[in-house]
Amino acid sequence: MPSKQSLPSVKKTILYYPTITIPTGAWLRQALLYWDELGSIVPEDRSLLMDSPDIEWLKNEHVFRPFSPELIKRGGGTVVDEFKSELLDTVKSADFRKLLPPVKERQFSARVHKDKVSQELYGLLKDRHLAREKRDDAVWYYFEEPLALLYMAKMAKYLAAADPQPTVVGTNLRQYEHLNFGTTVLRNGVVSLTASFLGVLPVPREDVSLPDILDFKRRHADELLNFREMLNEFETKISACKSEVEAKNVPAEFATKVQNSLATLHAALKGRRIPTALGSIESLIKGTSPAWLPALVVAGGGAATIAAVSVSWLIGGAAVAGTIAVGRYLSDRRNERRALMTQSKVSYLLEAEHDHIIE
Repeated sequence: MPSKQSLPSVKKTILYYPTITIPTGAWLRQALLYWDELGSIVPEDRSLLMDSPDIEWLKNEHVFRPFSPELIKRGGGTVVDEFKSELLDTVKSADFRKLLPPVKERQFSARVHKDKVSQELYGLLKDRHLAREKRDDAVWYYFEEPLALLYMAKMAKYLAAADPQPTVVGTNLRQYEHLNFGTTVLRNGVVSLTASFLGVLPVPREDVSLPDILDFKRRHADELLNFREMLNEFETKISACKSEVEAKNVPAEFATKVQNSLATLHAALKGRRIPTALGSIESLIKGTSPAWLPALVVAGGGAATIAAVSVSWLIGGAAVAGTIAVGRYLSDRRNERRALMTQSKVSYLLEAEHDHIIE
């Protein structure tokens, strides 16, 4: 029997980037199931959303919310200045330069709507041979692709931080997260934690319709809310650890709780005949006492941004099997100042995997 519906008192939103429309597929279905609202960065011309029937339907169901880029685009103010400073620092970094082809080979193939870029910032990026205009196009700037992805990642981060509701950013292009939240400059960094639940999350398969997912979500609000609270509790305890021994004990203590929570959720999905795949969820956390964390490898004045996972714990059973993993990375201190690194999660990276199908 479905549980009694319990709507959350505060809606939690995941803000997708880099594109205006969220690609139809596993990521969209996973985000719809586990979050109260989805969002993307939409310029003033809202007709651009009409290219996606899925997003139009989600908007009509009040589970999609457009985010205006105007806060970041307009000149002046602390938020705009910090956004510009952080973006340009990253553009100048060795990690980012490795992603770029030589100047003469640049294609400028990625479009960024002019509503999302100030003229001042465009000029600075143009001077670095990273962006250009086309005379016959009054709507779009043309960026080198790595810059477009980086630009939208940082814009999403700042818009999420400024949102009055609890909002985090997410993408199916995980390779850009380390440029968004991390740093390779040691003086700008603080060692932080990342927690992952790998290959354990039930994700609706791509042949499941969005209306079916939303109907399930509304009928089983209690199970989903309990699962989310379990994740929050896990992250809060990990972030408050005072030693590596404590940090190793927390996942061991949570293994049974995670397994039971996932089994309940899986049973509810199976009861509603919603076929699923196994997916992963990763969150970036700030430890309150990170001094015990192992030092990052330092080379040439920089450090690995997302370090290799240092410890992991296997969870398994008849219904689920996977790993809880804890790693460390060098976080940019500016994320702390902007209150992005709260005691719990700051960024979820949702990625559905299709190697194992649950019927």
